[in-house]
Amino acid sequence: MRSAWETAAATVLAPERYEERLDVALALASEAAGLPDAYLYLVDASERRLHLAQSRARAAADPSRAAAGPLFEHLDGGAEWSAPTVPLELVRAPEMETERNVTTSVGTMHSLPLHSEGRLVGLLQLGPLGRRRPRRAAGRLGELAAPLGFVIARARVEENFRLQLAAAEARLEGGRRLAGAAVDLDSFVGLLLDLALNSTGARSGFVAIVAQPGEVPVVRAETGMAPGFAQQVDLSPDGGLFDWSPSTEGGALVLADFEAAERLSLGSPIAVPLLEQDEPLGILALDFGPGGSFDENALTLLEAFASQIRLMLHNARLFATFSDSYVETVKGLATALDARRPHTRDHHARVAAVAVALVRELDGSEEEAWALREAGLIHDVGLAGAIAVEGGSDADVEHPTLGASLIEHLPLPASIAGAIATHHEWVDGWGFPRGLRDEEIPRSGRILGLAEFVVEMETGDPVREPWDSERIAAEIEQRRGSQFDPAVADAALRLAARGQLEPTTVGR
Repeated sequence: MRSAWETAAATVLAPERYEERLDVALALASEAAGLPDAYLYLVDASERRLHLAQSRARAAADPSRAAAGPLFEHLDGGAEWSAPTVPLELVRAPEMETERNVTTSVGTMHSLPLHSEGRLVGLLQLGPLGRRRPRRAAGRLGELAAPLGFVIARARVEENFRLQLAAAEARLEGGRRLAGAAVDLDSFVGLLLDLALNSTGARSGFVAIVAQPGEVPVVRAETGMAPGFAQQVDLSPDGGLFDWSPSTEGGALVLADFEAAERLSLGSPIAVPLLEQDEPLGILALDFGPGGSFDENALTLLEAFASQIRLMLHNARLFATFSDSYVETVKGLATALDARRPHTRDHHARVAAVAVALVRELDGSEEEAWALREAGLIHDVGLAGAIAVEGGSDADVEHPTLGASLIEHLPLPASIAGAIATHHEWVDGWGFPRGLRDEEIPRSGRILGLAEFVVEMETGDPVREPWDSERIAAEIEQRRGSQFDPAVADAALRLAARGQLEPTTVGR
């Protein structure tokens, strides 16, 4: 006859899927105890709470299951289930370390603590109990406690590794699709400026770039220039430091404002325009110092480096145009996902609205508010790939990573992809897909996660009526410090107190 350890290891660890392993563990415990219903609670990362991880119980409509009151009652708009259910979360208490009987909403249950390496892993609750439980059943269950704790802890570690691997693979796939799409423009320009200085013997230089067509060039890289040069220099084509007229015939720019040149400590500057079909993209300028001179070879080298920078700027503009179009396509996909079911209509826009309201309540910048709005408008787009991933539940768990991988290589603020990737993480470490906690979760992700919670609870779904603002506020207060960042939760509660937390549709 196999020992309890052999039985637990061979039975529980046999299935490949984590959920199946937990289900087998519950079946083993239920059979040993001779009790039909079993619930498994696991300690979360904060070790302050236990969350319901798996249940194996008779259906609410099963006549053999005792129920306190009717199984359902008819209400306006349909039937609402009111069968008793177990809590989804338990606050950890010292008495949980001891095997005992507990009174729950589904009857009196036998609570069995599970330990591994001297630490509480979780609780098994089995029942409902009659007047007396056979001693033989109690003995078999007691023998299983230690091996079950060990194998469940091992299964949980393996599942965490699997989720981390899946997240890494999703990011790798995104990187493979968009590899090389985004090069850091400032780093590239700075490198070419340094090469130009070393090759020509110039003492200093700068590169200025036109951010948008028609705007004045702005210094993006400089070496050896006077302090404050970038803030003081006027590079406008009309009345600025240089005369642009020779550039129309392919010539270099001519120094026009000699007083400004002296004030900015320029000696013998030479500048070439960066043009794309006569459209100014920027300026590359080198200064050879007072009385300095340069030969034809230096000018040739300067033009060569200017050509490289011009090509880079042109490609950056093309990629920016592509990025804008691509992001709009992703937003369209998110909108299409919302239209699949009535209760998800405008979900992304409503989440974006709440996220922006939270950022502003937290005194965030307009740049942060813009980034959160963009993240809100596409945060669940990874669900579009769920059907292509083997195992539906796994696909749902990975949708934040899949969504982030679609845009993380675009020239967008990092907080956008960060928010999408982490909006289902909890500050106590119980979230998914990576189980991050506290400051490991970027502020954008903490804000977006609470915004989505508000919208989902306010909207309702086919099996749950919408919550009113008072209930949502009470739930945010309850989850403050576990699911939600305290500062973000407090901001939401302030908005709720002023009646400003209800989502409104954001204009596209």
